Amino acid sequence: MFLETVEVLKNKDYEFPRTHWHNEGGYLIMDLFIRLMMEYKDYDTKIVSNDGFDSFEIINPFWQENIRVFLDDDNDIVFSFAFQHACFEKNVDDLIGYINDYLHGKQASMEFFEGDDDLFGGGRYQTDIDTSSGESLLRSFAGDNILLYEDLYKRLRGCDCCCSIRGWNAMHNLDIDFVL
Repeated sequence: MFLETVEVLKNKDYEFPRTHWHNEGGYLIMDLFIRLMMEYKDYDTKIVSNDGFDSFEIINPFWQENIRVFLDDDNDIVFSFAFQHACFEKNVDDLIGYINDYLHGKQASMEFFEGDDDLFGGGRYQTDIDTSSGESLLRSFAGDNILLYEDLYKRLRGCDCCCSIRGWNAMHNLDIDFVL
């Protein structure tokens, strides 16, 4: 494993950020980044450091939105893609499964807007998303949670809304305007 890791690092020509190496987050993030580099060695990836904030990115060849992984202030692992942010505490295996769902077109990010205001959103399986109406979009988002659906319906009733759906492949991207 060590020699394979060294080979991947040589081939990718990574420059590791050194901003947080001497605290707990620094050690966690380096272990995390190395694990992700090994897992996604067949993808175009990079490590980005901006003002002491370090992230691992999988470059999206289809459009400008990359998958980003970083540690938050509590050293929990955070996944970010389009509108979606998901926290994985310290569970790297769950994170990798989630990333793979996006990379293989199973998951998409759904976000609801009223005008320019971001209302709510989350990741959903693309096969569960029904785009035929505003009501069906809310049902898709709420899933089996009837109380959530009813609450969202009451909240959005009479509003001019938009639901944006973003997938890894740009052909799955949609912006749907609706009024309930």
